[in-house]
Order: sequence, then structure tokens, then C-alpha cells
Amino acid sequence: MTGCDFEGGINLADATAVTIRLHDCRIAFLYGSDLRTQGDVEITDGSVVMGPIDLQGARIGGDLRVSRVHLHPGEKTAVYLSRARIEGGLFVRDSVICGQLRMISAQVGGLFTARGSHFRPVEVSAIHAERVKVGESVFIDRGFRATGRIYLRAADIGGGIGARHSRIAGTTGECVNLTRAAIGRNVHFHGAELTGGFNATGSRVGGDIDLDKTVFAEDSCADFSFAEARTVRVRFAARPDSLNFEGAKFGVIEDDREAWPRRIRLEGCAYGAIRDEGGTGVRDRLTWLGRDEGGFSPQPFEQLGAVYRARGDEAAARRVALERHRRRRRTLTAGGRAMSWFSEVTVGFGYRTWLAGIWLAALLATGATIFSVWPPAAVDPKTPRHFEPVVYTLDLLLPVADLKQEPYWQPVDGTRWFAWALILFGWGLGTAVIAGLMRLFNRN
Repeated sequence: MTGCDFEGGINLADATAVTIRLHDCRIAFLYGSDLRTQGDVEITDGSVVMGPIDLQGARIGGDLRVSRVHLHPGEKTAVYLSRARIEGGLFVRDSVICGQLRMISAQVGGLFTARGSHFRPVEVSAIHAERVKVGESVFIDRGFRATGRIYLRAADIGGGIGARHSRIAGTTGECVNLTRAAIGRNVHFHGAELTGGFNATGSRVGGDIDLDKTVFAEDSCADFSFAEARTVRVRFAARPDSLNFEGAKFGVIEDDREAWPRRIRLEGCAYGAIRDEGGTGVRDRLTWLGRDEGGFSPQPFEQLGAVYRARGDEAAARRVALERHRRRRRTLTAGGRAMSWFSEVTVGFGYRTWLAGIWLAALLATGATIFSVWPPAAVDPKTPRHFEPVVYTLDLLLPVADLKQEPYWQPVDGTRWFAWALILFGWGLGTAVIAGLMRLFNRN
């Protein structure tokens, strides 16, 4: 049919046809639930539909094309495709749709594209495609606009999702929902403008997630918790308020310190490498970890340290480990904090064991000086012995050594407290050194 007016609408429910083509027509409505066709169904070339297009449960042997049309259904849903099966592709191109495209549990054998279309639903999602199965890719780019969210929860998409430079204004607090979706290739939202959140919780992406130059509104959230992807790019043009990587698994994270949100969640996030613009150092990365609103957890520090170690940057890895111990100390009891502080200043939590040598040399010099000026008294004056202040100090500092000095000499009252301090410090230093060496051996 070309150039026809259907004031009473078209009812093709349970009908069977080879192909159906409606070009430049005026249609009150189109009912085609459980329609069967061998070939294409086309509504194109300036057609106007003033009611809903209902193709629920339809079986279309070719493509479904809704291109260069205006849909004004007078209700929230403009196109019903739930449970429909389309052997070819679904093409909704360069159209104005004043309602929702609803395709719950639908199957599309080829492409699903809404390029250049403008969706204007009222208080509902623009595309509601929960559990949809698409054999190839989904394209909502090249001038695509929507005033409702794109809802692809639990979708199974064999290809990727292309949404470059699209504009999506969600009405439910989020613009894109990909929770538990399985996507075979890349998800591209490069340069897109989103007025709400991006939710990809639990999604599985075979390629990259690209949010490079994406514009987020204030107070929005990008949630990738428990998601998996080869690479995630989060170099936002306008950053969201929060970014959730909790439990996610990425091969590579590509980011930029200027694009880091105010709040981040990193607990359980695993990644093989980090790429940035080259100006992000270990100090910046520690600031990145410090924004984790989940509070202190050792795993993000261990993960970052492992990445630096894989790069061969042992100095940065040690610095991350030191910071992990320092932040952990804040969560301990008073006694635990004291022990942690002692371990830090003496051996750097085992990452700077050379500090123990400095402490030993300093105390040895101090003790030798004090005991030279105020030598201890002999325990048994009848048994003459030669007093060596350096050896005596070293005998106090090394609790497991017997240098034949400490048992035979007793400090005088003015130096007794210092001798006891050397003994206690020696035990603590020895314990810290042993713990540090064990940590070093385990790390190697």
C-alpha cells in the first residue's frame, strides 16, 4: 500500500502473508499480534500512525522496518514487540516515536538499529527490551535522541552496542541499564550525553566498554559492579558523581585523574593493567584509592601493588604496600596502632628493612657514649673483667646473642633505665626484622 489512508486502522492479528509494505500511509492503528510473514514488514517513507503498532508474538521471516515515520500512539507504548521473533533485522531509522518501543523477550536474528530516531515517551523507558536476544549488534547512534532510558536488562546481544554521540535523558534516575546483559563485542558510548546513571551491574562484555568523552549529569552514577570486560575506558568529558567498580573484572582500566569522580568503590575490583595519559603517578593512585567510600580494605591496595610489580616498578609497589599498612593502622585498637607504628618506623612494615640498620647504628653509638661516660659496675668485683662499652651495648641490643658482657656488668642507677630501654627496643627491633624478612621472602 502506498499513499493510503486507513481511518479505521488495520487489523492483521493471526494473519499470514508473504510481505507487508506500507509506504507513505496514514494509519489509525496497526494490530498484528501473532502475525506470520515469510518476508519483510515495512512501515516507511513518511507514514504516520496515530495509534499503537502491536506486533506481539509475531513471526516475521525477514526484516521489520519502521523508517522515516511518525508514531503518535496516544498512550505510553508506541510499538509492541514482546515475544516477537524477527528472523532478519529490526530497523527503526530516522523516525519520531512519541512512546515506548516495548520488546520484552523478543528475538532479532540480525541487527537492531534505531539510528537517527527520536524517542519521546512519557514517564517510561524509551526502549524497554528486557531479556531481548539480538543476533548481531545494536546501534542507537548517528543523531539518536531519547527522553527515556534504554533498558536492556538481561539482554543477549551477539555483537556490540554502538551509541556514539547519542543523547539520552532518563526519567528514572538512570539513562542506560545493562544489568546482567551478555554482550559479545564492544559497548561504545563515546561522546554520548547522559542526564542520568549508567548501570551495567553484572554485565559480561566480550570487548571494550568505552565511555571516553561521555558527558554525565551531576549526581549521576556509573555502576559497573561485578561486570566483566576486556577494557573499560572512563575518561569522561563530564564525570558522574560516583563510579562503582566493586567486584568487577577488567583486563585494562583506561582513565584520567581529571575525570575521577568524587566517590569511588573499588573493593574486589581486579584488573591486569592501568593506562592513563602519562601524568598519573603512584601518589595520584593512592589518592584514587583514598576516594573509596567503602572505607579501608586491603584488596584495592594489593591489586594496585600487583599491577606496579608486574610493570617492574618495585618502588611504587612498596609505596602502595606502605600506605596500605598506614591506613590499616587507623582501624586498629590503641595497642595495635602502637605496634603498627613501631613496625613502620623501625623496618617500614618490612619494606624498608635497611631502617633497622640505621636504628642499630644510632643506638649503638649512643649507648657506647653513655656507658663510656657512666660505666656500669661489675657484678662480681672479685672477678676482674675488661669492660667494652661498644660490645656491652651490642649485647643489650641483641637479645639472642651472648657477647660475654651483659651478665657481668650492672648499670649504675643513672643509666639503668637506658639499659632496660635498649633491651626492650632490641626485642622489638628483632621481632620487627624477622617479620619483615618473612614478608620479603613470601613476596619473592
